[in-house]
Amino acid sequence: MDSPTIFAHTDAHGKLENVSTLMSKSSLIRDKSQYIHRKKDEFSSGLEHLLSNLPTFRALSPASLKKISPHFTLVKMSPGDTLEAQPNHENSIYFIVYGRIKTSTFTDKGKEICFNILNRNAMLGSIDYYSYVGGQLRYCAKEQTQLLKVNYASLVNIAKNYWSVNEFIFMFLQRNLQTLSTRIHDYSTLSTKERTRKKIIQLAMPTHPDANSATISKLPTHEEIANMISSHREAVTKEIGNLEKEGLIHRKGRQIFIPNINLLRSTNSFKNTTTVLQ
Repeated sequence: MDSPTIFAHTDAHGKLENVSTLMSKSSLIRDKSQYIHRKKDEFSSGLEHLLSNLPTFRALSPASLKKISPHFTLVKMSPGDTLEAQPNHENSIYFIVYGRIKTSTFTDKGKEICFNILNRNAMLGSIDYYSYVGGQLRYCAKEQTQLLKVNYASLVNIAKNYWSVNEFIFMFLQRNLQTLSTRIHDYSTLSTKERTRKKIIQLAMPTHPDANSATISKLPTHEEIANMISSHREAVTKEIGNLEKEGLIHRKGRQIFIPNINLLRSTNSFKNTTTVLQ
């Protein structure tokens, strides 16, 4: 007599499956479950690594980074992709992992006004003081860019629980208010020539804070610079041409080399050249 078959399960079609088939399927399910959990752990670990490289969270312990990482998501942007924000507390906050973001708003007639070009480690979103200027704020990727996104309320709770994060955000807001005051002062007291030269130095300072020479690898367009200094493109183009004629800068496409920052600074009457739009 044949050995009886032991049935343990009925599949979706009502067919009975024996124990060996069921065990095989259970093994596949278990392996798949372990794979999913492993991938989740790897993704979480990746977020923790990205957070640890951001100045805002660099002081946190590995355990703290692991605890806050579920609140963040990775956002990838291609050149020309945009994010739009309104000045309210429901917006998300973004931290630039790498790449560049153009910050701009629009006049009542639809003219775009570029405030700044934000680089790696910058923080943007509803906590950015530009959000409160009025109208709609837009962030546009200038190149391949990655950001870490966090809900405003989540970031507030993180700041409450970790003093180093709280302190960094406070300093960020303080720098932005100082920058706003400086821009108002510059517009009121400096000529277009002086504002253009000051902006060129400011664009060079983030990567070369102590050197007397610097290279700006990707200079913003003349129109973007004009918007940043509250002027117009033709005036900026003329002044950059003057700088080149005077030997104070050397241009190669979008790249500008400043051989002597102190000499460039001495050609102007302005004093404060270290305030960098953040």
